[in-house]
Amino acid sequence: MTPKGGGGGGLFHGSGRRVANEAVSRTPRKKSLVFASWTGKSSPLDGTNANGIAMTRRRRRRTRGSVAYRVVRAKKASSNANANETSVSIDAPGWRGYGTGGRIWSSSKVLREFLKENGDVFVLDKNVVELGCGTGVVGIYAAKRGQTRSVLLTDGGSDALLKLAEENASKNGVENISVHKLEWGVGKVSPTLRDCMKTNPPDLIVGSDCTYERKSHAALCDTIIELLGLARIELSTSTPPRVLLAHQHRTFASLLGGYGFSSDAFGVDPNYVSFLRTCRDKGFRVEEVKKEKLAWHGLRNVSIVELT
Repeated sequence: MTPKGGGGGGLFHGSGRRVANEAVSRTPRKKSLVFASWTGKSSPLDGTNANGIAMTRRRRRRTRGSVAYRVVRAKKASSNANANETSVSIDAPGWRGYGTGGRIWSSSKVLREFLKENGDVFVLDKNVVELGCGTGVVGIYAAKRGQTRSVLLTDGGSDALLKLAEENASKNGVENISVHKLEWGVGKVSPTLRDCMKTNPPDLIVGSDCTYERKSHAALCDTIIELLGLARIELSTSTPPRVLLAHQHRTFASLLGGYGFSSDAFGVDPNYVSFLRTCRDKGFRVEEVKKEKLAWHGLRNVSIVELT
């Protein structure tokens, strides 16, 4: 199964399944999901988050396990603070039955913010393909935010995961979006997906957290090369599609995996360096277009690179 992407926090619905919402800030990771009821008290943690959104937190009454704070709703901090915010509701039940794609990962949050900041350039009236879509959060966000012509969500995961992405797209009411199985490697694009690309040649290819495993780097690059080739055949313009990939640096995970620390810079994941090297070996030019620091220590940064 190919690596999946995403990032972000979540809410508990009555079903006990996690649901991520763009109007809600990222919350602490829990080891297990527990059913809980909410009290009406506001905590001293109320305040305004980094995006200028005033957040109200409520205490959770424990039924079992530990007690934690979780953001349950957002209120407007100022008259213009959230006027242009695009909200998506994503069911992200976790790994069990879905693999890594059943979660939403931090890199997708950064990629969505990048698309929000540059939406007119990248997604407005464009055909978008998402690789390793998992829950489909980035492609669905692009469809809602950027008024895309079409979105193709692709993943090499299980049928259950592909169905989850379809359900999330339907839940958000987006049109002109479809979900397809796509494993990475040479010649893996199915005839059905080829037909879709003939109808809607991609202008943008995106992926988040698709690059954390070294063994998948070459296959991912081969798939991107094949998609770019198909797009060039169908597009009437000589301008190739743009490719944006978001990578979360997992410095300690790489160390535990036997790859050590990168000598390039503090907080740089050796797997990221390996991916960039593979891209260049495959003939790509690579430019880091954004880097966001997710923690004070600089060991959980997210980089967005563009391949040309």
